[in-house]
Amino acid sequence: MRTKEKIIQAGTQCFASNGYKATTMSEIASLVGIKKPSLYAHYQNKEALFLDVFNNEIEGYLQFVQSRIDEKRGQSVKEQLQYLFLIHSINEDNEISTLFYYRFVNYPPAELKESILEQYRKVDASLFSVLGDVWNEGKKRGEMDKELSNDHIYNTFFALIDGLANEMSLYDYKQMKERSELVWEVFWRGVRAPS
Repeated sequence: MRTKEKIIQAGTQCFASNGYKATTMSEIASLVGIKKPSLYAHYQNKEALFLDVFNNEIEGYLQFVQSRIDEKRGQSVKEQLQYLFLIHSINEDNEISTLFYYRFVNYPPAELKESILEQYRKVDASLFSVLGDVWNEGKKRGEMDKELSNDHIYNTFFALIDGLANEMSLYDYKQMKERSELVWEVFWRGVRAPS
């Protein structure tokens, strides 16, 4: 792994665990195994490093969603969406990324708020497009309610995921899986094509 990749990885871990203000460049350098001046050869300040970490995280998230959709292509839209929904709400593999994402999208540092929100909106628009293709396929196949706009579906889908994300620290994996499956069932009843 290249030094810059190690810096991004260490930055993600430190910012996610400690927050923006409490994270120091010295701490990140130490975690990477380099001296602080070497870190400044890559990033002029903590703000630049944080923004690079943030961009890396949300771009990685978009790739994650696209790859999960690609894995299930050819299956019913219900199966594709259920898979995507459940891995969002019970994914244990990406704990640091999930913590980073929710911490800084919900509570961005004041001095970086505009930069964060601008980048987030760009990725959100890309995500809407990627998932819009899935919703449109579901409507075309007669699996999803054609009367619902993609805005309705998208906003409900992520409102439920975000709500479940707030419970991740309260319940163990088995409980989160059960809760997620119950929420999924209600979501699908609301968006499936009328019989």
